[in-house]
Amino acid sequence: MSLDVSKIKTALDIIQKIARGSELIQLQSTITDLQQTIYELQDQNLKLREEMVECKRTLDDKHEWDQFLSSVEEYPGPGGAVIFRIKDQKVRALFYCPRCIGNRKKMLLQKGYSGVWTCPDCQASYQVDEPLASHFPEPPENPYNDGRLFRS
Repeated sequence: MSLDVSKIKTALDIIQKIARGSELIQLQSTITDLQQTIYELQDQNLKLREEMVECKRTLDDKHEWDQFLSSVEEYPGPGGAVIFRIKDQKVRALFYCPRCIGNRKKMLLQKGYSGVWTCPDCQASYQVDEPLASHFPEPPENPYNDGRLFRS
């Protein structure tokens, strides 16, 4: 009978070792599954952070654009064109292109000839100032003009 008890005890020890081995394999499988979940969560976290940075950048751009729009006003130039300028502007030569502002761009117009200002981006032209000819008065009538040299 002692033989049977020792055999049973040995069998129980073997069964316990097998059970522990099985538990160990199951535990390792669970650990592997948990590691995979952690990697997936880290990847998802990284994507969400990138998305958050992009949203913040978009929000900052919108805020900057709103500040710009609140700092400019429509300005009817003496030549007839309605353009944008900085509010309370002391320097008269800083005008923004209305077409580009409509496209969310800040483009300064460049002064050309005869009061025409041109946008370097969209190439639109605006008669901001009076035409150059209107700045000069008509020449006075010359009493010595016999009609051949000057026309009145």
